[in-house]
Amino acid sequence: MLNLNTKIDKKSPSPLYTQIADIIRDKVVGNEWSEGYKLPSEEILCGVFEVSRGTIRKSISLLIQEGVLIQIHGKGTFVKENKSGHRFGQELISFAESMNRKNLEFTTKVIDKYMIKDENIIQTSEFIKKNNNPELMYLKRLRYIEEKPIILLENIVDTSLCPDILNVDFEEETLFNSIENQSGKKINYGTREFKAIRLNRSEAYLLNETEGEPILFIKQVSYLENMEPVESSNIYLKSDQYPISSYLYRN
Repeated sequence: MLNLNTKIDKKSPSPLYTQIADIIRDKVVGNEWSEGYKLPSEEILCGVFEVSRGTIRKSISLLIQEGVLIQIHGKGTFVKENKSGHRFGQELISFAESMNRKNLEFTTKVIDKYMIKDENIIQTSEFIKKNNNPELMYLKRLRYIEEKPIILLENIVDTSLCPDILNVDFEEETLFNSIENQSGKKINYGTREFKAIRLNRSEAYLLNETEGEPILFIKQVSYLENMEPVESSNIYLKSDQYPISSYLYRN
């Protein structure tokens, strides 16, 4: 059964076709209409919104231009598949969660994992703000798609909130799930800062790139539901192979 409860406002100065596009876009962004979903026919959409076929076509054309939808001749209109795009700029979602959502296979290699002893790192960490004696774990991983390194992750985790996390096999388990399972709390808030940097020699070696090659760098801090910072990350992402996508609109 088609569920389009949001009504368009025919008295609004906003064109009808953009209102309809907003409704469809919200279905996609909210994962109610997932990748590959076939949209109802133009005839059905005309009936639902009580508009002309031309208006529906303008809505669909707009969303095709945005990369939200795709039309296949003789088959219909579908939510466009983005096999490697990731909504890092829009959702607090991990790489693993994104890949699982898209049913894509990936592998993880743990490069390093240990308890931090360096006082300089401890004193400058996010966690010192709430805990004068934080016990921190350092985790360094590489994630691969089709055997190609795509993303390098460095995480610092407050083990006082998840005491047994050092013993987790992070080539099999994801960090966010492990934190939530061990702390008994949800990760529900985070901050991310984006910038372009150049890879140093060790980073370039791990990502199979040339030293000095530009890459997207993301600094992340994740918080539990009680606003306690639980992990801090440095993320190095090959955005040419794993682009970040966001759906943005304004009222």
